[in-house]
Amino acid sequence: DGKADVGVLYDNGQTEDSRNQAALWTFTSTGTGFSDPSRKWESGSGSWNTDTSKVTAGDFDGDGRTDVGVLYGYGVQGDGTNRTGLWKFSSTGTGFNAPVMSWDSAGQTSWNWKASKLG
Repeated sequence: DGKADVGVLYDNGQTEDSRNQAALWTFTSTGTGFSDPSRKWESGSGSWNTDTSKVTAGDFDGDGRTDVGVLYGYGVQGDGTNRTGLWKFSSTGTGFNAPVMSWDSAGQTSWNWKASKLG
């Protein structure tokens, strides 16, 4: 529709077994404001820590729809290297697909998530 919406990665806290939970919500533009938030994805039985997530938006697959990218910091690994992953939530036009890892620094390079800034 040509209007910019707002996406929010929301911290849902921890489960009883200490897994971090998160959800992706959107506020759809009405042209003069925004709709009430709508949950488009939830981490479910997986673990997703919003404190180690840096979010950006863009058309990452060239389909004309805005996707959500998340640079995710896994921290220092056993071998002393930093591990970072890049995840993509592809737009469906009315929501987002579950995230797919597009890049992982593990075994390739030490990428310090804390030194990274998305713009």
